[in-house]
This record gives sequence, structure tokens and C-alpha cells, in this order.
Amino acid sequence: MIDLNDIRKAAAGIGPYIEATPLRASYYFSERCGFDVYLKLENVQPTGSFKVRGALNLIRSIPPQERMQGIVAWSAGNHALGVAYAAQIFDVPATIFVPRTTPHSKLDKLRRFPVEIRIADTYEQAEIEGKEFAIKEKATIVHPYDDWRTVAGQGTIGLELCERMPELDAIVVPVGGGGLISGIAIAARELDSDIRIIAVQTDASPSLPKSLEDQKCYETYPVSHSIAEGLAGGIGRIVYELAPKFIDEILVVEEEEVAKTVLKLLENEQLVVEASGAASVAALPLIESVPRGSRVAVVISGGNLNMKLLRELLS
Repeated sequence: MIDLNDIRKAAAGIGPYIEATPLRASYYFSERCGFDVYLKLENVQPTGSFKVRGALNLIRSIPPQERMQGIVAWSAGNHALGVAYAAQIFDVPATIFVPRTTPHSKLDKLRRFPVEIRIADTYEQAEIEGKEFAIKEKATIVHPYDDWRTVAGQGTIGLELCERMPELDAIVVPVGGGGLISGIAIAARELDSDIRIIAVQTDASPSLPKSLEDQKCYETYPVSHSIAEGLAGGIGRIVYELAPKFIDEILVVEEEEVAKTVLKLLENEQLVVEASGAASVAALPLIESVPRGSRVAVVISGGNLNMKLLRELLS
């Protein structure tokens, strides 16, 4: 378990390499949802998503002699980009396993970094092969969400939010593996015990509410198709253990609404946001844990929008 002090240390350590991202008022979504809505724009990070925070914090925490043995990660795209960026900064050999379903937009960005990319059939297979590689090569695993060092890095978003706007009533966070919401919740709750933490998943992959309902952590979760690939699949043990204490509301939004919200963000906010990042905005009308009129920050987790998806939505 980490605390606010660990997250402050992470902020100091990764600060030179990332953006303290804007928190921008959204008059469009405020008017339509009845909240005072503020968008936390993680899509402006150097790699286009929040994932770079956790990757930087974990890799900087590896002892120098272990770094030279290399690192390994598996990812559907955004974590891979974060790891590649951090590996380049710290001059660490990196091997990254990605599933075939990874959008070309993310793969094209990934190939710009000096990392070895290996393609697996599925995300689950990428994880299996990544773990096997770590054992064989004695490489350090840079886990996308289920490592406290990753969580501390993601928690710097919560620190920024509460320091920038201490009067916030709630923070809405999209949930894939759960590292993002875990870090934000720990930071925000230590700074403001009354703030509400709201989780969002899509109806294609409601692994968090299903895990809590069944009292079983679904670390893998079958998903036939999702436009929000960053939120698809299972959750980690960390968020499963933290959720009962730290998460006040879990919302499941329809993927059709997420698709509409991608276009609304583009048209009305002039923001390019991937489906995983748009899910938190799409869920605003469903919120019940705070009254209308409350000040609500929404984490826009990434902007690496699949151009094929965008063309389909526009048509």
C-alpha cells in the first residue's frame, strides 16, 4: 500500500519529463449534465495518455544495475508508449509485447522509439509471453496497473487535481486494469476525505462491478469487441482490494454512448479523445453519488484515437 507521501515523491521524480496537464472547464457538458464539469486533459501528455506517469515512476525506481538487464511490458497501446518513452529517457533496453488488435495509430507511434516490439495474438497471450520473457532474460516487468510504483505514478493526477481545485466534489475516472483510479483515489482521499471517486467502465467489459458482485477478482475477462480497447479485459488485485473503501460509485456506460461522446468532444470541445478516454464523459448523466450543481472533474485518459474508428463514426 502507498500513501500521499509516495505519490508526492513520484510527482517530484517524474515532473521533469511530463506535463502537469490542464484542467479545463467544459461549458458544453456542464450545461447538458447539470454539473460544473472540468476536463483533466491527459491526452496532451508526450505519449498521448496518462500511462506515461506510471511507466516513468516504475522505471526510475529500478536500481541502475537491474535496469541494464532490460525491462519488459505488455500493452494494448498506451502503456507500451509510456514504457517506450520512459525507456528512452532512462536509456533502458525495452521489449514490449502487444496484441494484434492494437490500433495502427498506437503502433505507428511506438515504432518511433528504440524498443523491440513483439506481436501476440491476444492481450492475454501478450501477457503470458511477456512474463516468460522476463523469467528467461531476467528483465524487470513494468506492469501496466498492478504494481504500487505504477499506481503512485498515476496518483500524481489526483495530486494535481486537488491542488489545482481543492473545492472539487467528485472525480470521474475510466477503469481498465484499475491503476489509474487506485492512485487518484489514494491521493484525493488523503487530501479531501469527502471527495467522491466515481469509476466508469463500458458495457462491453464491466469487469470491476462484476468482480465486486461475485466477490472474485476477474483478472481476465472475455471481451468479443470493444471500441474502448484500453478499458477491455480484467482488473488488477490492487483496485479489487481498494474499491470497497475508495470507490463511491461504479457506472457502466453503453459503448454506443461512448462513440457519440467521441464526436461530441471533437465537435464541441475541439478535443481528439480516444474511446477509453471519452467513456468517463459519456457517463456524466448517470452519476447519482453527488447532486447536480456539484464540481466534477473528469479524467480524459488519452487521445490516441484510432483513425479507422473516427472515419466510421463520421460516416
